[in-house]
Amino acid sequence: MKTVFSLTALPRRLIVIGGGPIGCELAQTFVRLGSQVSLVSDIPRLLPKEDTDVAALLEQQFRREGIELILGAKVERAEKSAVGKS
Repeated sequence: MKTVFSLTALPRRLIVIGGGPIGCELAQTFVRLGSQVSLVSDIPRLLPKEDTDVAALLEQQFRREGIELILGAKVERAEKSAVGKS
């Protein structure tokens, strides 16, 4: 199984599942490196254990940086797709 830590090339697109500290860090890192990033979380806000004002500021920053946020949604299935492959 591959993880982001075993990648040898920057992915063009990346979906991060989870809006906790690790998911947020991965999303921001990869968007700043040049990937198109979507972050999906089943919670309706980022960083659910942190202050709501801080989480709201982070959400605004993520949107400014181009991270697509899909909050309050459950991931039911993930499949490997050939879409976008050259």
